[in-house]
Amino acid sequence: MFTGGYLYLFASVCDTPGLGACAAGRVALARVRAGPAAWRDPAAYEYRAPAGWTRDAFQAGTVVPAAAPYAVHVADYTALGQGLVMVEQRGLDGRYRLWRAPAPEGPWRPAGDGAVPCSGGSGLDQCRALIGHPELSTRRALLLSYYDPAGHHITVRAVPW
Repeated sequence: MFTGGYLYLFASVCDTPGLGACAAGRVALARVRAGPAAWRDPAAYEYRAPAGWTRDAFQAGTVVPAAAPYAVHVADYTALGQGLVMVEQRGLDGRYRLWRAPAPEGPWRPAGDGAVPCSGGSGLDQCRALIGHPELSTRRALLLSYYDPAGHHITVRAVPW
Protein backbone atom coordinates (compact mmCIF):
# COMPACT_ATOMS: atom_id res chain seq x y z
CA MET A 1 0.00 0.00 0.00
CA PHE A 2 1.33 3.45 -0.93
CA THR A 3 0.60 6.36 1.41
CA GLY A 4 2.44 9.37 2.81
CA GLY A 5 5.49 8.87 0.58
CA TYR A 6 6.03 5.27 1.71
CA LEU A 7 5.33 1.76 0.47
CA TYR A 8 3.89 -0.29 3.36
CA LEU A 9 4.20 -4.07 3.31
CA PHE A 10 2.15 -6.36 5.56
CA ALA A 11 3.11 -9.98 6.28
CA SER A 12 1.37 -12.77 8.14
CA VAL A 13 3.53 -14.76 10.54
CA CYS A 14 2.02 -17.92 12.01
CA ASP A 15 3.74 -18.81 15.29
CA THR A 16 1.40 -21.70 16.17
CA PRO A 17 0.40 -23.49 12.96
CA GLY A 18 -2.16 -26.23 12.59
CA LEU A 19 -3.24 -28.25 9.58
CA GLY A 20 -4.50 -25.58 7.18
CA ALA A 21 -4.94 -22.99 9.95
CA CYS A 22 -3.12 -20.66 12.31
CA ALA A 23 -3.83 -20.75 16.05
CA ALA A 24 -1.66 -17.75 16.96
CA GLY A 25 0.66 -15.40 15.16
CA ARG A 26 1.52 -11.85 14.15
CA VAL A 27 0.93 -9.31 11.43
CA ALA A 28 4.27 -7.65 10.73
CA LEU A 29 4.60 -4.27 9.02
CA ALA A 30 7.53 -2.85 7.06
CA ARG A 31 7.88 0.41 5.20
CA VAL A 32 10.28 1.94 2.71
CA ARG A 33 10.33 5.22 0.79
CA ALA A 34 8.10 5.04 -2.28
CA GLY A 35 10.69 4.77 -5.02
CA PRO A 36 12.53 1.97 -6.85
CA ALA A 37 15.96 3.08 -5.59
CA ALA A 38 14.81 2.63 -1.97
CA TRP A 39 13.11 -0.70 -2.73
CA ARG A 40 16.43 -2.14 -3.92
CA ASP A 41 18.26 -1.05 -0.75
CA PRO A 42 17.74 -3.50 2.16
CA ALA A 43 19.05 -0.88 4.60
CA ALA A 44 16.23 1.51 3.62
CA TYR A 45 13.48 -0.66 5.16
CA GLU A 46 11.98 0.07 8.57
CA TYR A 47 9.91 -2.32 10.68
CA ARG A 48 7.13 -1.55 13.13
CA ALA A 49 8.14 -2.46 16.67
CA PRO A 50 6.22 -1.90 19.92
CA ALA A 51 8.20 1.30 20.60
CA GLY A 52 7.97 2.69 17.03
CA TRP A 53 9.91 2.24 13.80
CA THR A 54 13.25 0.37 13.75
CA ARG A 55 15.72 -0.78 11.09
CA ASP A 56 16.14 -4.11 12.93
CA ALA A 57 13.72 -6.64 11.43
CA PHE A 58 14.14 -8.89 14.48
CA GLN A 59 12.51 -6.19 16.63
CA ALA A 60 9.32 -6.15 14.53
CA GLY A 61 6.16 -6.78 16.51
CA THR A 62 2.56 -7.31 15.54
CA VAL A 63 0.26 -4.45 14.52
CA VAL A 64 -2.85 -6.57 15.18
CA PRO A 65 -3.65 -7.76 18.72
CA ALA A 66 -4.40 -11.48 19.17
CA ALA A 67 -3.65 -12.23 15.52
CA ALA A 68 -3.91 -15.72 14.06
CA PRO A 69 -3.21 -15.02 10.38
CA TYR A 70 -2.99 -17.71 7.75
CA ALA A 71 -2.80 -14.79 5.30
CA VAL A 72 -3.65 -11.07 5.26
CA HIS A 73 -4.78 -8.53 2.69
CA VAL A 74 -4.89 -4.78 3.36
CA ALA A 75 -6.52 -2.08 1.21
CA ASP A 76 -7.68 1.52 1.53
CA TYR A 77 -11.47 1.97 1.82
CA THR A 78 -11.31 5.61 2.94
CA ALA A 79 -13.46 6.73 -0.01
CA LEU A 80 -16.20 4.43 1.36
CA GLY A 81 -15.88 5.77 4.91
CA GLN A 82 -14.15 2.64 6.25
CA GLY A 83 -10.47 3.70 6.47
CA LEU A 84 -7.87 0.98 5.99
CA VAL A 85 -9.29 -2.54 6.15
CA MET A 86 -7.39 -5.77 6.74
CA VAL A 87 -8.83 -9.17 5.87
CA GLU A 88 -7.18 -11.72 8.16
CA GLN A 89 -7.73 -15.19 6.72
CA ARG A 90 -7.74 -17.65 9.65
CA GLY A 91 -7.31 -20.89 7.70
CA LEU A 92 -8.32 -22.87 4.66
CA ASP A 93 -11.89 -23.31 5.95
CA GLY A 94 -12.96 -19.81 4.83
CA ARG A 95 -12.92 -18.12 8.26
CA TYR A 96 -11.79 -14.50 8.39
CA ARG A 97 -11.64 -11.45 10.63
CA LEU A 98 -11.86 -7.83 9.52
CA TRP A 99 -9.79 -5.07 11.11
CA ARG A 100 -9.91 -1.29 10.58
CA ALA A 101 -7.31 1.42 11.16
CA PRO A 102 -6.76 5.07 10.27
CA ALA A 103 -3.10 4.46 9.31
CA PRO A 104 -0.95 1.41 8.37
CA GLU A 105 0.65 1.28 11.82
CA GLY A 106 -2.78 1.34 13.45
CA PRO A 107 -4.31 1.22 15.85
CA TRP A 108 -6.07 -1.77 14.28
CA ARG A 109 -9.50 -2.44 15.77
CA PRO A 110 -11.81 -5.45 15.23
CA ALA A 111 -14.47 -4.78 12.58
CA GLY A 112 -16.23 -8.12 12.24
CA ASP A 113 -15.69 -11.72 11.30
CA GLY A 114 -17.28 -14.45 9.27
CA ALA A 115 -16.67 -17.26 6.83
CA VAL A 116 -17.03 -17.62 3.10
CA PRO A 117 -18.78 -20.79 1.91
CA CYS A 118 -16.07 -23.02 0.49
CA SER A 119 -16.86 -26.60 -0.41
CA GLY A 120 -15.48 -29.51 -2.33
CA GLY A 121 -11.99 -29.32 -0.90
CA SER A 122 -10.10 -31.92 1.01
CA GLY A 123 -6.78 -31.85 2.80
CA LEU A 124 -5.07 -28.60 1.87
CA ASP A 125 -7.16 -28.09 -1.30
CA GLN A 126 -9.56 -25.69 0.35
CA CYS A 127 -10.50 -22.02 0.47
CA ARG A 128 -7.66 -19.62 -0.37
CA ALA A 129 -6.80 -16.03 -1.22
CA LEU A 130 -9.43 -13.94 0.57
CA ILE A 131 -8.93 -10.51 -0.97
CA GLY A 132 -10.96 -7.36 -0.36
CA HIS A 133 -11.73 -5.09 -3.30
CA PRO A 134 -12.19 -1.36 -2.59
CA GLU A 135 -12.86 -0.75 -6.28
CA LEU A 136 -15.91 -3.07 -6.16
CA SER A 137 -17.09 -2.50 -2.58
CA THR A 138 -19.83 -0.08 -1.59
CA ARG A 139 -20.68 1.91 1.52
CA ARG A 140 -22.94 -1.00 2.53
CA ALA A 141 -20.83 -4.04 1.63
CA LEU A 142 -17.24 -5.23 1.35
CA LEU A 143 -16.64 -7.38 -1.72
CA LEU A 144 -14.35 -10.33 -1.04
CA SER A 145 -12.98 -12.62 -3.70
CA TYR A 146 -11.62 -16.07 -2.88
CA TYR A 147 -10.76 -19.38 -4.47
CA ASP A 148 -13.44 -22.03 -3.92
CA PRO A 149 -12.16 -25.52 -4.82
CA ALA A 150 -15.69 -26.82 -5.54
CA GLY A 151 -15.90 -24.89 -8.80
CA HIS A 152 -12.17 -24.50 -9.40
CA HIS A 153 -12.64 -20.76 -9.84
CA ILE A 154 -12.69 -17.44 -8.04
CA THR A 155 -15.90 -16.53 -6.22
CA VAL A 156 -17.00 -13.07 -5.08
CA ARG A 157 -19.13 -12.45 -2.00
CA ALA A 158 -20.62 -9.24 -0.60
CA VAL A 159 -20.13 -8.93 3.16
CA PRO A 160 -22.12 -6.24 5.00
CA TRP A 161 -19.96 -3.73 6.86
